[in-house]
Amino acid sequence: MALQDDSLVDRSCRDAGVARALKVVNLEHLQSLPQASATQWVQSYCAETNTDILGRKAALGFRCVDVMTALEGRPEAAALRRT
Repeated sequence: MALQDDSLVDRSCRDAGVARALKVVNLEHLQSLPQASATQWVQSYCAETNTDILGRKAALGFRCVDVMTALEGRPEAAALRRT
């Protein structure tokens, strides 16, 4: 399995195809590596609410097989004090 990690795009550059271009270039690079012949899966993550990239990933052949439930964001100090 290969992991295609985060593609972060500055808000001012969004909707210009930057994330899609990064994903495509990364997939092409992965396919050029000697280890590619032994790789059966490429794992990638994005927020369930990011329908734009979900659609782009589906067009590239990705499909959802799992939902990650880790929380992101800054924890509130009050919540930390309760533990």
